[in-house]
Amino acid sequence: MTRACFITIACLTTVGLLLATVLVTRSTAAAPLPRSFTNQNPAFAVMKFEFTHGMNHTASRGSSLLGRLNASLISARKKPWTSARQWTITTTQDTSVLWVTFMHSNALAGTGGPHITGLLTRPGAGDELIWPRTGAQLPKRAGYIEAWVFPARATNFHGCWFHLVTVPNGERFASFEL
Repeated sequence: MTRACFITIACLTTVGLLLATVLVTRSTAAAPLPRSFTNQNPAFAVMKFEFTHGMNHTASRGSSLLGRLNASLISARKKPWTSARQWTITTTQDTSVLWVTFMHSNALAGTGGPHITGLLTRPGAGDELIWPRTGAQLPKRAGYIEAWVFPARATNFHGCWFHLVTVPNGERFASFEL
């Protein structure tokens, strides 16, 4: 084996190991919950809370790279390689999107996801009902992801709360301080 061939193999192996480390690290990193959070209903368990800002919004479960690849495979009606997923929303103006991943006991029973909406409480502006823009059941898990597009006029969330509310009975089951 020549020296150049050996160096090439060593470099490719190193790059492969670094890529594998990044993928494993990104897919196992825990997402923080908001600084103040209450869960009023034990049937729900919020697992992840994520804000995106701008016009193109993306949320991932697992590796974002594998999620993008799986999204392409699914849109081509092919079987995804892993359980990683990626969801996107495009808005017509700069705004914020809140992505919430949660588990619910209905998923364990196979009866489908709960019907929920959001209630944004802003000091001095009152309560505003916000319907989710998109939602999906997570593969191979008893969980769901939902996304709420916030009004473009709402830019400062200091002192604001977001409540997840069941439909049609209006029960608040989780509240986040934004």
